[in-house]
Amino acid sequence: MLYKIKKFIPATLKYNLKKFGRGIISSFINILEPITGKFFIFYTRPMYTEGIPIVSAYPIHDYSEYAIVMQGPIAIKHHFTLETLLLYKKYFPKAFIVLSTWEGEDMDTVNRARSAGVEVILNKKPAAGLLNVNLQTASSTAGLKLAAKMNKKYALKTRTDERIYNSQFLIFLSNLLKNFPITASGFRQKGRIIGIGAYNYKVKPKMYHVYDNFIFGYTEDVILYFGADLISNNPPALEFLKDGYPDFPFTAEGYLFTEYLKKIGHKPENTPEDYLISLARHCLLVDARSLGRYWFKYRRFIDHWGSDNHFSFAEWLDLYNFYR
Repeated sequence: MLYKIKKFIPATLKYNLKKFGRGIISSFINILEPITGKFFIFYTRPMYTEGIPIVSAYPIHDYSEYAIVMQGPIAIKHHFTLETLLLYKKYFPKAFIVLSTWEGEDMDTVNRARSAGVEVILNKKPAAGLLNVNLQTASSTAGLKLAAKMNKKYALKTRTDERIYNSQFLIFLSNLLKNFPITASGFRQKGRIIGIGAYNYKVKPKMYHVYDNFIFGYTEDVILYFGADLISNNPPALEFLKDGYPDFPFTAEGYLFTEYLKKIGHKPENTPEDYLISLARHCLLVDARSLGRYWFKYRRFIDHWGSDNHFSFAEWLDLYNFYR
């Protein structure tokens, strides 16, 4: 509603309101920074598709080989999931866009998404399993298998509560696949798995922890990545977490990544070096900021993706050159 009203506000008044708001925020930050010993930087992102222009010096691409699978419960606030789907339809004409969600979710979003040309899958919920692993694998696999049925070459698995603002990100990711092909032989893997980072085990001792919310690759590889078996609420411990996390030796990320490694023929040795080798050999890590990623979740006001906790593209490239 406020977004629509804003159209009728005179430009001078808009400018003065923004200036006043920035002044208040700056005054608050000037007090906060010396107290915390940290600098604060704010980024703003348009909420709605209508306010996002496409400005590019690149040629128009054919996106008919690409699929984007958004999985999870629908984010209703600010029509976040719907507006994200509409944005991708705007960015990527002819791309196959899928919303893979659950029965009983918001039907207004479902109907409006379908009217916009989005394929919607309403899945029955399985038993969630520890950390909701089964919910992620079930909804992801349903959307990815549909993409494969439609003969899509590339697939992105993303979440219903995240958005990518870079209008060239599909071409960027597929170019990375082409420029960094798999060099090791004997593995059941067509191309690299591209993620938006992984834990640096020296800072946070969780190995084999590639972030699972955003995974891009050749469609058959991404299907395999999320093809792990369903788990119970008390699955077997992950060996590489027993020492560092004896009270809770399990992560969804570690489970999915190590199960994927097993499927492609890389037996995890549960050592730091094998973790690094697996990242260099089978993956490619990109920076969330280069994608213009926004996560509409807890602590959404804090951008922590540039911290030392994570392997970024710079660290991955160093690993790639060291181990290849």
